[in-house]
Amino acid sequence: MTLRRTALWCAAGLAALLGVAALTVALAVYRPQMVRPWVERALTPRGGTASLAALRLSLSPPALELSDLAIAGPPREGDFFRLDHLQCELIPRRFVHGGPWLRHVEVRGLVFERPRARETKGPPDLTPLTRLFDIEDLSLTDARLRVALPQGTLTADGVFLRLDPGKGGIRLFSGDGVLSFRRKESTIAQGKLSARGNVTAGPAIEVDLELASARLMLPELTGDIFGQTRVKVTPKSFQAEELTLTLSQGQVSLGPQRTKNLGPIRLNAAASATLEGREPRLEVRGLDIGGLLLARGQLGGATLEEMSGTLDGEIPRIERVKTVLGPLLPNRLAGMDLKGSLPYRFRLTARGTASV
Repeated sequence: MTLRRTALWCAAGLAALLGVAALTVALAVYRPQMVRPWVERALTPRGGTASLAALRLSLSPPALELSDLAIAGPPREGDFFRLDHLQCELIPRRFVHGGPWLRHVEVRGLVFERPRARETKGPPDLTPLTRLFDIEDLSLTDARLRVALPQGTLTADGVFLRLDPGKGGIRLFSGDGVLSFRRKESTIAQGKLSARGNVTAGPAIEVDLELASARLMLPELTGDIFGQTRVKVTPKSFQAEELTLTLSQGQVSLGPQRTKNLGPIRLNAAASATLEGREPRLEVRGLDIGGLLLARGQLGGATLEEMSGTLDGEIPRIERVKTVLGPLLPNRLAGMDLKGSLPYRFRLTARGTASV
């Protein structure tokens, strides 16, 4: 085959591909009902189902609109995804010049449910957060998540997110939702999480998180809890600075009929990791358990399973610890006359704790 004939065949093949692409786009724009079954088939997971009520495409401006999308995974997994409405526009020139290439993203009625826990290694992958770098403005309303974890079920209700254009390429970020964690049909913790911050052209996400109207309801410890932190997300890392949590008037259970007020429990810490969950670091800048125990220290490692470090602290008044926790102490210790302060150091690992 000569070079000229090869070139002709390549040109003919390219023309055929362009023709098929043009026909597909034309059908999607002018006859979307003919393309909708193809989209449903492409979105159907193996062993599952997918349905889509409406699909609309436009060329000027390039835009996509979906209505009543539902995707169900295989019955043995039970995953379910539903989307009442999705609308977005493309900014084609941004593919060349850089910057957010999606605008007017509107999402309503997003639901994701995972009723069966899956075996996972390490912390969750936070890489999807970087998708916010690609969006110029966003409105997400009435979202709900329910995910089963090995330790219990995490639920987020009434999730609301907004991303609005600001000055100098900075986009204003805001959102809130009610989080709860359940174990064996009992609510362990519940509260409202709010976020206010910016998405900068760095790119970076800088957000202040606040936990309010929250309550911890463990069998051993209960009380109202509030806190805040400043989070920074870059394309590679996640950082939580100035993390403070306070459990006001923590009630510890000392038996079937007896509880004791520990007073406020305060934690001041900072944490960081890569978005893939590697190289986790935790700095406990201060832990005060009702004045009974004080601690600070650092932990780190290549992965969450390999974290280790030391925790240094002091028990300021041993006699007060004995008074509060006396019912939990062995009889031999409960009868001893202990006074004064006691410094300590613990060597901590992800597989256990060893005193030093």
